[in-house]
This record gives sequence, structure tokens and C-alpha cells, in this order.
Amino acid sequence: MLKHGVAGRRGHRILRRSGYCVGVIFWPARAWAARLERIESVIWGTYHGALYGHPGRDEFYGISGQDNRFLFRPGYLDGADIVSGSTALTDIDTLVLYRPDGATGSVRAQAGKFDQVRNIEVVELADPGIVLTVSQQLAGSSQRGFLTINGSSGNDVVSGQPTDPSRGPVTTALVFNANGGADSFTGGEGDDRVRFADETRTGTTLDGRGGFDTLVYTGVGTFDFATLADVRQFEGVELRASDGSATLILDNKPFATSDSGAFTVRSYGSDTIDASRVSAGNTVIARSLTDGATLDVALGGGDDRFEGVFAKGQLNGGAGDDVLDLDFSGSPVFVSGGLYGFTVM
Repeated sequence: MLKHGVAGRRGHRILRRSGYCVGVIFWPARAWAARLERIESVIWGTYHGALYGHPGRDEFYGISGQDNRFLFRPGYLDGADIVSGSTALTDIDTLVLYRPDGATGSVRAQAGKFDQVRNIEVVELADPGIVLTVSQQLAGSSQRGFLTINGSSGNDVVSGQPTDPSRGPVTTALVFNANGGADSFTGGEGDDRVRFADETRTGTTLDGRGGFDTLVYTGVGTFDFATLADVRQFEGVELRASDGSATLILDNKPFATSDSGAFTVRSYGSDTIDASRVSAGNTVIARSLTDGATLDVALGGGDDRFEGVFAKGQLNGGAGDDVLDLDFSGSPVFVSGGLYGFTVM
């Protein structure tokens, strides 16, 4: 399944040294015994591919100037393994977690496994069924200021909350790319983001926990909240369709755990926003952020609000005391289409 890379022997160090040559040299255990303890694998210069972890203590050091990849079965990675990506800000280093062929059931990668893992920008879940608990040590050392987690095509479990009460939650932002399946995501205390395209998401459960957490839809079809099993403590959703046009169907799920009783929809294209399922007492804030967009917006039963740019299309505030706050700071705005149920500011 996962091929092409450099693998050491059981309990080894992989070192890197500047230079152009590529190679792996196996030394007798006693060759440098006076200076280094049990060096069994040495990488000289730049390598192309991946470094594979094995049972025993591993030390992997990424090379500056390239995107390094470190691959581990969760059972082969523990707190004694040292994995260090490049410190260059332009390098994107990836920790890949994968399951052995034929494995059944879930495989856990707990926060304690990452005690000496640093300078990793992306965690990739190569196979379904991996239960990942992120540590602040892992997320906080990312050179980008946030940690990206790429889900598999199946059911993934990702959490920024510790199972060990002696560990604190993750405060660095997490970005989870859901790539299909009934995923479970629990955020940390940062401003987390969960991204969906057009893969199936039926049965997915989402809990943002602390911070200002956002769902992001990049697909070109329909994002229907009815397909999600639960959405808790998320403050908004962004519509960022690759072709500039998407449909959002919102329901009451994200309001049940909202401190403010409001949920914000940010549109970056010519989108359709249908919040007609949202009940009275819940506030939908729709914001259009693209000049010249054609919008079709139906808000819910609460005291809703539309803000931003509106050129053409239809806006329906629905029931409640709704407010229309258009941005007239730029060129004159000519509205064509229907405006229903708003107090205009």
C-alpha cells in the first residue's frame, strides 16, 4: 500500500548530513560505539521519498528545502521516537499514519505518542479507522501556526481534547480536511476549521469546543446539514465553491449549543442559501463578500440579518424581525430581484 522510501532496521537512527549524494549506509553496531550508540542507519544528503518508522526507538530529521514525509503505523510510534521536520517556513512536512494490511477494528494514536514529534505541518490519515488524539506539542510546533489533518476516504476520529487529564487541550488551530465517511471531529481551544468537498458526509459528528470554529464547504453541489449527525459549538460556515457557486441548506443543529444563538454564513460566490428550516429564536447572519454575485437567500424564522454586497438575485428574510445591511461603500449598487421581509438599514 505505502511504498518507496527509506526504512531503517529495528531501533535505529536516521541522520541527515548536508551534501548532494544520496545513499543509505548500514554500519556495524560497534563501528562508532565510542561516539554514538548503536547507529544502524545513516542518510547522507538529500533523499527523495519517505522515512518509515519501525518497532524500537527511531530518530528522523527532515532536510531543509524539501517537503519531508514520515510514515508510521500508530503501534510503531511512541513517546521515545524523535521525529523532526524541517524548520524552513516554506517546507511542508507530513506525518503519515497508516494501518497494517488486513487490520480490523480501530487503531489509536494517542497524544502521548507525539511527545517528541515537532515541526510537522500535516498529519495524513492514510487509512480509515484511525483514532487520532492530537497533542499541543504536535500542533504547536507547526511552522504555519496551525496543524492540518487530512482525513481518509472512510471513517476517521480526530480530537483536540486529551484523554489523559494531566494533558491540556490543543490551543493551536486545527484544520481537518474531511475526505469522506462518517467522521468524528472534536476540536481544541483554538479557532478550528473543518473542510468538506463533495464526498459523502452522512453520519458525521462535529464538536468545535472552544474558539471560533468554522465549517468550510469547497464543493460545487449541495451542503445539507441534514446529512450531518450532529454539529455542536461551531460559529459559522463558509461557502468557497471551486466554481463560485454552491448551495447550503441549514437546519437547527448548530444553534443548540451556540452561546449567542447566532450562526454566520459567509458567501464567497453566487450561492444559494436556504435557512428556511431554522426555527424562531435562532438567528442566521448571512454575509455576501463578493462583488457582482447573484444570490438566492431564504432566511429562517428568527430575527435574521443579511450583510454585505448584493447585486442581483432574491433575498427573503422569512418570519421574524430581519435586517438588511447593504454595503454601499464602493460603486453604486443596483438591486434587481426580490427583497422580502427586511428592515433596510
